[in-house]
Amino acid sequence: MTKRIHRWSTTLSSVVVDTTNTSSTEVDFSEYAGGVVYVPNVTGAIGNITFEVSDKKGGTYHALEDSGGTAVSITAEINKGYPLPDELFGANHFRMVAATNAKTCIVTLKG
Repeated sequence: MTKRIHRWSTTLSSVVVDTTNTSSTEVDFSEYAGGVVYVPNVTGAIGNITFEVSDKKGGTYHALEDSGGTAVSITAEINKGYPLPDELFGANHFRMVAATNAKTCIVTLKG
């Protein structure tokens, strides 16, 4: 008998990636292990996307850095998809901050 493993998955179709962290959408990552952020084909570059993490919804957010103290980021271009960084794995909640222009992105999550 073949057993299937159920994996959580969801699509968030309107995740705001703003230039100010308080305007960016909070993403609940607590039941997921990875995902992809899709940057839409709209006017204006988004530049680097950095990540902030919190232990709870509405909590205090902190910049996510790698073990060397460098900000975890994605160099994003419009009309492309990017895997969420591995460093997010242990985070319960995160939000993304754009370097230049705010965008509404699509995020898919898998657990």
